[in-house]
Amino acid sequence: MLPRAQVRALLEEARRVDGEIRSIHRRRNKDAVSIACLLLDLKERGLATALGFESVAAYASRVLDYSSSKTRDLISMATRLRELPHVRQVAE
Repeated sequence: MLPRAQVRALLEEARRVDGEIRSIHRRRNKDAVSIACLLLDLKERGLATALGFESVAAYASRVLDYSSSKTRDLISMATRLRELPHVRQVAE
């Protein structure tokens, strides 16, 4: 069995690492919302075509390595968030 001080130090380090992981995860979720909204903007204004891509799905596949279903889901999420601004504020 480990000495009490060592157990406390280990627990403290585990909590620190856990906090970092959770923080990164929250940022990642916020980034996903931002990307979703920007992909919707690309779609609505035809900006992917202006960049030389056939579609937003083609853009997301090439630039972000997203599948067409993931791109479609993100655009759908962004559309729903636009309709529910209070939810978008929480998501961001």
